[in-house]
Amino acid sequence: MAKYSTYPYRFCSPKSISVFRKWEAFNSRHACNPLYFNKIKTGTRFDISGTEAKRTNMKQIFTLLILTVTLTAQAQTTYNITSNRTWTNSNSNAIPTNCINCIINISSGVTLTLDADVTLQNCSFIGGTVTMNNRTMTLQTSGGKTYFTNTKLSVTGTSLVKGSAPVIITGSVFKFYNTSSFNPQQQLDIDASQLYFYDNSYLTATGGPVNLMNKSILAAGDGTLKSAAYLFFNGPTLNIYDASSVMLGNNNNYYFNWSSYNSKSNNKSYNTTNNKLNCDNAYPNRCQSPNVYGPSTMNSTGLSASTTLPVVLTDFTTTAQGNTILLSWSTQQESNSAYFVIERSADGINWSIQATVNAKGNSSVVSKYSFTDARPLANANYYRLKMVDLDNSFQYSKINSVRISTSGSVSVYPNPATTNVYVSLPATISDNATLRLFNTAGQLMQQLTLTKGNGSTVTVPVQQYTAGTYLLQITDASGFKQSNMLVINK
Repeated sequence: MAKYSTYPYRFCSPKSISVFRKWEAFNSRHACNPLYFNKIKTGTRFDISGTEAKRTNMKQIFTLLILTVTLTAQAQTTYNITSNRTWTNSNSNAIPTNCINCIINISSGVTLTLDADVTLQNCSFIGGTVTMNNRTMTLQTSGGKTYFTNTKLSVTGTSLVKGSAPVIITGSVFKFYNTSSFNPQQQLDIDASQLYFYDNSYLTATGGPVNLMNKSILAAGDGTLKSAAYLFFNGPTLNIYDASSVMLGNNNNYYFNWSSYNSKSNNKSYNTTNNKLNCDNAYPNRCQSPNVYGPSTMNSTGLSASTTLPVVLTDFTTTAQGNTILLSWSTQQESNSAYFVIERSADGINWSIQATVNAKGNSSVVSKYSFTDARPLANANYYRLKMVDLDNSFQYSKINSVRISTSGSVSVYPNPATTNVYVSLPATISDNATLRLFNTAGQLMQQLTLTKGNGSTVTVPVQQYTAGTYLLQITDASGFKQSNMLVINK
């Protein structure tokens, strides 16, 4: 019986391995012959032994080829992150900065820090926390999607998350700070998740649709007028399901979209283009289509003004003064505000009430407040304000931290700092101690070798760094190690 080749790309009949060799010999004689070439294109199968050519349907061969290519394309690599590390960590398996079909599996309570710009194609993040500072995460697709499942993403500095891949976010919390941004260019599903844009960060959606599902929140602003965070839709449709919502914190936060948004719960469409909400007259911004200004909410029942925050907080600082800590804050305006609750924590998670300070109530001018914690905790102290309205609605401030030095420990002040920070070293520290300053991405910003302490104070210049949170670490040869959170303001 004659044996047949199946295609000029050397797919051969499994009946005999010799077919492969016969095809090569045949190919060298006839591949360039137009007669044979035309027959090959139309699915002709040739008798390599020289007998008559026989025509056959090659659908099965092409099906096998497609299946083979598909299975190859779906091959995935899993990276299990079980302890805090950076993306390119050389002490363990580094994750490629150009990662294709990767699954990033992060254990609960573990943080993965991007220390390089990365490009991800058809990748998935599962669990844990991902942080990035002044980095770019590019999401690409070859027919697949990018998944974030039960993941916390913290984006700071000038970081950018962008890409042409559809993005599916499930059970996750994304927080953008400073001037960081998110630029989805295809479908964006936000499912039982929250995306918060603080400070001057922003969302620029240039592809869609954008779907909010299962009580998801898309929010711009933290309630302070300092925040100019915004949500910019350039083309995509916004679909809101069930109890999901878009929230704008205050007057300088806005939503931009020339298109109406769709409520999938009641099959209605809401046009926000010509609204007159929170603009003109006494407001800081002119009414300008299609902007929607806060405080406002967009949900399945339409656009509405949100309840104005009881307090517009413009400043909140915590400063160590000997063995006490001074808390100072000021408000730009107050509307039916009742009081402030000062809460303290040793770990930033578990909080206790320290005091209550009465508010002015109603005020359109700057009001200043202060409180002294006479018995702070040894080492780290975290503080936040709970701003309560007359109707018992409330809003939390940002969290500030300060450390009180104990005997044999390092004292760092002022904190927050602007130009210099002073590090007081205990007499117990050994020779050749090392001071290191890291940013939130784990990058070493500064390193100093210290001589024997003897109670001396070291000046560390910090004016060259951008505003943000840093980690100052002191170690010595005896095994002493102390880390202090340092906030740099500008």
